[in-house]
Amino acid sequence: MTRRDASRHAHGPQRPSVRARIRRRLAPALWLAATVVAVAPPAIYFAVRVGGIRGRARHVAVRTAAVLDRQARIRPRLWRFDTPKILADLESTHAFEPDMQVRVMASGGSELARFDAAGPKTVTAVAWEQASLETDADTRVWVGMPMDAAIFEALVALVACCALGAGIGWSLGRAADAEAARADADLDAAFDRAQAANDELRALTENLEREVARRSRDLSRALDETRAKDARLRELAAKASEAVEHERRSIARELHDGVGQTITALRLRLDVLARRLDDPEDRRSVAALVRLCDEAIAETRRAVDRLRPPMLDDVGFDAAIERLVRDVADTAGVVGSADVEPEAAARIRENPATEHAIYRIVQEALHNAIRHGDANRVQVEVRARARQAGDATARGHVRPGVVVRIVDDGAGFHPDDVTPRGLAFMRERAELLGGEFGVRSRPGQGTEIVVTLPAGTAEDPADVADAACDTDLQA
Repeated sequence: MTRRDASRHAHGPQRPSVRARIRRRLAPALWLAATVVAVAPPAIYFAVRVGGIRGRARHVAVRTAAVLDRQARIRPRLWRFDTPKILADLESTHAFEPDMQVRVMASGGSELARFDAAGPKTVTAVAWEQASLETDADTRVWVGMPMDAAIFEALVALVACCALGAGIGWSLGRAADAEAARADADLDAAFDRAQAANDELRALTENLEREVARRSRDLSRALDETRAKDARLRELAAKASEAVEHERRSIARELHDGVGQTITALRLRLDVLARRLDDPEDRRSVAALVRLCDEAIAETRRAVDRLRPPMLDDVGFDAAIERLVRDVADTAGVVGSADVEPEAAARIRENPATEHAIYRIVQEALHNAIRHGDANRVQVEVRARARQAGDATARGHVRPGVVVRIVDDGAGFHPDDVTPRGLAFMRERAELLGGEFGVRSRPGQGTEIVVTLPAGTAEDPADVADAACDTDLQA
């Protein structure tokens, strides 16, 4: 075994030897070819020689039978007794070949005449042929010729052809073996190159796997940091939104209870003062001041409404939504309906910022449907829902939420072609609270706005932030 074979045996799978396979498959063919070369020519030669011998014997038998037929016709009674003389006359005319044997046999196996051209001698094999007389079918002429020479020549040819077949088989086998050895060498070189390439690829794969593992750890750390930052940002945004809403409520309360009450008290005093004045000019001046107070009261009310709709605090979220839809529908002369699920309303009331955002989103969507969509029917639905299994946090906590649907049968539009400012404001309000905003609309098929917002209290504030972060990453 060479060093390369030992290395291949130690480090890799064994490749089947082409040389060994060719030897196994070529050996029967070579043996068959050598056998054919060794046997076929002597056999053919022997068959031809024996055929020739038998042909000559047959020819002599037929000629001898013809001579005997003529004598039988001439001397039908005496020809049998002259048979030895007839054979001697034929031999004198060189009708018989050397070493030829002639027998004339009568019926019943009795011998009428016998002739050996070269005298009696022992032969190994004789080829006999016979011919019958026409005048006496029971009498036959048998002519035999020795085949010793043909057998000897065939044996000599067999030996020579065996040597030739062995030489040809050995030459062919040697040539095929040499070619197979070259093919084996080429395949060994290719196999070694493939093995080296495989080892290199394995090393590259291992390096790549280590690099991928390292990058995955880096990305995992970066993702964890991003989640933490995003959770912190959402927490800060939620706190900021709550703070803004708290400040809005505080300012609205101060405007309503402080400035509004003061202006109302001032107007009442001006009314009393106007009734006490006798001078018409003074009364007109006081009346102008009363009108200014009325305008200030109206502006204060509008400011309070912009800061936070009073109905949310006066009648509650569900009643405020129903009244908003009814007022808009009555004003525009369309059919409106509102369906607020009690559980959804309870969840929404837990967060004033969410309560205010949903009210404003519904208000903006209704106004858009009336002003731009020319709708005849508007519908508002508020449903409670829990996040799907894919939105659950790692520890199994599920954050509740609400889904708000505003549907109209207006003109519709292509959301990709048009981006109204109202839609942008609604989207901003939803996303600021960690929610999702979607619009489905087509020209002539109305518009559907779907807003999904987190609402209620999660079991763990950290889980709330993680769930929101996971939702954004999946989006």
